[in-house]
Amino acid sequence: MTRKYNLNHRLIACVLLISLFLQSCGGFQNHIVPQEKKQSNRTIELSDNSLVNTDKEILTSGDYLASFYEDKGELKANLRVDETQAEPNYKGVHALFDKGTDLVNLTKLDPTTQKNRIQLSRKNGTIDKVIILNGGAAG
Repeated sequence: MTRKYNLNHRLIACVLLISLFLQSCGGFQNHIVPQEKKQSNRTIELSDNSLVNTDKEILTSGDYLASFYEDKGELKANLRVDETQAEPNYKGVHALFDKGTDLVNLTKLDPTTQKNRIQLSRKNGTIDKVIILNGGAAG
């Protein structure tokens, strides 16, 4: 004897079979195009021996000397061409840094490494951001 299944039973069987195959799919989080890495200008907690509380200036990629300070929880920088200048060329430039960046030990690095890790972003011919890279295995 043959048994005839109605449309509802077939539909339920198809839905169950499809859901079985789709269980391992991660949803819409698995993009083929890689996501762009974002820098952060998040509020930072600065300790007594941090980048901000030192009088030491750090060399940047554009051969500027950067001195950092905190303004309303954000890291900002003043940039000078050389140490003989009294006034900075750029004041209050926003400083962004990668997640996991060790700001405390940045002043202890040699000038070449500092220069490679601190990039300047230009917009319309002027410096608008100082970007501090993590310097990990990928950086």
